[in-house]
Amino acid sequence: MTTANIKSVIAAKIPDCPSDFEENELPHLMLSELFCWTESSARDGRDDDMAKALRLVDNIFGDCDDVVKNGVTVSFLEYVDPADEVGRKIFEALTPELQRQWRALDQYMQKLIGKSLRGSAARNVGLKRTR
Repeated sequence: MTTANIKSVIAAKIPDCPSDFEENELPHLMLSELFCWTESSARDGRDDDMAKALRLVDNIFGDCDDVVKNGVTVSFLEYVDPADEVGRKIFEALTPELQRQWRALDQYMQKLIGKSLRGSAARNVGLKRTR
């Protein structure tokens, strides 16, 4: 998976996810939109949609270049907050590899800024569509 094809992969697997991006736009924006869609699915009880998105994220993370891997980490996993109900639901549905990546990011953030990804004070509260 690369920046060149991530848009088409997300659009093919999750056609309801907003995808009005330029073809070679950074994957971070697309992955942020995918997180918002996943979070909405979890909040609204659309567990099959949430699971489909998380399978896609796992497939992307397992076979991608460094730019996309960074995008998954900082534009999707960073917004998973196991301290709240919806975030816990998403976290528990992540694959073990994605949970390990989240934990590694959480440890890094604690060293970098002295805060965990858990709790609204440590992350962008109310992540909204960027477009």
